[in-house]
Amino acid sequence: MSNSIENVYLDRIMESVPKISIVVPVYNASDYIDLLMESLLSQDVVNMEIIAVNDGSTDDSLSILKKWSCFDSRITVLNISNGGPSRARNIGMNYARGEWLYFVDADDWVAPETLKCWIYLAEKNNVDFLLGNAFSFENEPTGEHRNIFIKQPWGRCISGEDWIIHAVAQAEWPHYCWLQFIRRDFLIHHDITYPEDILHEDILWTMNLSLAAKCIYFDVTPRYGYRCNQQSIMNVSTPTAIAKRINGYIFLIDRIVQIGTEKRGDLRKAILLQANRECGHLLGLFRKRLHDKELKSFLAHVALRKVPFKLLLYEARSFKEVWRIMRMWLLLKKYL
Repeated sequence: MSNSIENVYLDRIMESVPKISIVVPVYNASDYIDLLMESLLSQDVVNMEIIAVNDGSTDDSLSILKKWSCFDSRITVLNISNGGPSRARNIGMNYARGEWLYFVDADDWVAPETLKCWIYLAEKNNVDFLLGNAFSFENEPTGEHRNIFIKQPWGRCISGEDWIIHAVAQAEWPHYCWLQFIRRDFLIHHDITYPEDILHEDILWTMNLSLAAKCIYFDVTPRYGYRCNQQSIMNVSTPTAIAKRINGYIFLIDRIVQIGTEKRGDLRKAILLQANRECGHLLGLFRKRLHDKELKSFLAHVALRKVPFKLLLYEARSFKEVWRIMRMWLLLKKYL
């Protein structure tokens, strides 16, 4: 830990404890920071802190964040070398002091009174975390929008295990951290952190979060604006970016299968079905996005070695699930 970050931390622990800690990982988001900060500072919650973690940005993000921290003392800026959003979130989480923790992406937007409403609902229902809803936008977040998610148990409280079973059955798995309003003591007690150096980390984070949660409340109102950003890593089509995504899915599938085989009954079936579906996403990247033959061959070898195809085939419970695994295995063999 650098001396500058240590000094920020020592100064802050002497202050009063905030109700909410908002962690914002920032990487080359200079075009979007102002809109996000305006939406956060307009929230009807005074007792909060915003921890902006500049993840080695090469644009003007750091100077813009410093401007905002001078404008409002509730904003703390941490400047780190580039290590990806998971590392940035973990660092921000370590500095958070609030009773509630909320992750926000730097290019998105939060609707007015969101935090006030979520505090009320979360405390009223005594939840481990609350799951919200969102809408997507391209340029402006205002106006009429459709909900991104429609099949959740809205207005109810259920356990995390029951939610996994429900979400997989509905084929709607909202694994995004910007929908999750989390009791920080819950994270500390269960030692839940982000897996670093991989993509698709939200899925594994959400699964670990859910397996530990005894009570989740679901708020149907779309309060979070998700920007359709063509510059995000999920939309970049360079061979290196696609390879990172493929490696992320390989790691993710292997880990989900490990978790699933430790469970029993409907929960085991749901988790292993989710691993089967992630194989479909992996297959799509190989078939439609990765065109470098040598790289495809190398990654096919990695996937064949690390993805537990035999177990997934044995656990498959429909023709569609069997065919997905068989097709994946046959195509990877072909790519070799």
